[in-house]
Amino acid sequence: EGKADTLLLSALSDRSPARRALAAEVLGRTVYADNKAGLRKLLKDSDPLVRFRVAQALAYAKERDEIG
Repeated sequence: EGKADTLLLSALSDRSPARRALAAEVLGRTVYADNKAGLRKLLKDSDPLVRFRVAQALAYAKERDEIG
């Protein structure tokens, strides 16, 4: 349908860094346009793996300016 699953969206704010990272990567590679704000927010996550996966997803979505 082109919409992200609610469980995937909720994983962006999960306590587990691995879940946040995976959710960011999946959303960035599939339905990025609808989830820009949530992904940008994770660029400032406390966990380096999360920031890395978000940067990868943004690069994949050709949003390299966002990575800064």
